[in-house]
Amino acid sequence: MLPLSEQTDVAVASIVNVTGTFVRILGVRWIGSAFSEPILAFNGWIGDHRLVLTALTFGITFLLIARSARRGRGPIETPAELAEELAADEPGVDEQ
Repeated sequence: MLPLSEQTDVAVASIVNVTGTFVRILGVRWIGSAFSEPILAFNGWIGDHRLVLTALTFGITFLLIARSARRGRGPIETPAELAEELAADEPGVDEQ
């Protein structure tokens, strides 16, 4: 059994924990209600412009892949390439 002072500490910590959780939940609900309109408006804008955003995403991805290919690197590094790069960054580490 815990001594009285430790029992009091546990009780106080529990009360503070429950109170903090309750206040945090109220804060999240308040922030959610305050920002629901802008979030819904932005969501609607994304829905209205989804084709343009998709084309833009594909275009940016294509440009990045083309730039990597022009520099002589593949778009995705192999695990061996990553290991070599990491080994080069860490001096004194021998390869296994």
